[in-house]
Amino acid sequence: MDAWELWQKDAALELMDPMLSGLCITEQLRIRCIHIGLLCVEDRALDWPAMPDVISMLTNDSMTLPMPRKPGFLQAMRLKKIYLEMISQRNIQ
Repeated sequence: MDAWELWQKDAALELMDPMLSGLCITEQLRIRCIHIGLLCVEDRALDWPAMPDVISMLTNDSMTLPMPRKPGFLQAMRLKKIYLEMISQRNIQ
């Protein structure tokens, strides 16, 4: 399961390396970091936050974050998978 699917299912914390669980990082901060990461891989680069904005998002807990949209590379990967399946079906027939 990919990061976007885990985010959609409110299970984003499953992305975290278990080795990090011993650190003094709150669950809320972990989710916030994942949220910001998803904002940085949205489909259109124009929608990505600028680096100064990312720093503000990371350092200002009270800053409201926009909801992330589906990452662009995800759609490209799915299209490639569909294409490869179509080709393999043609080769079988």
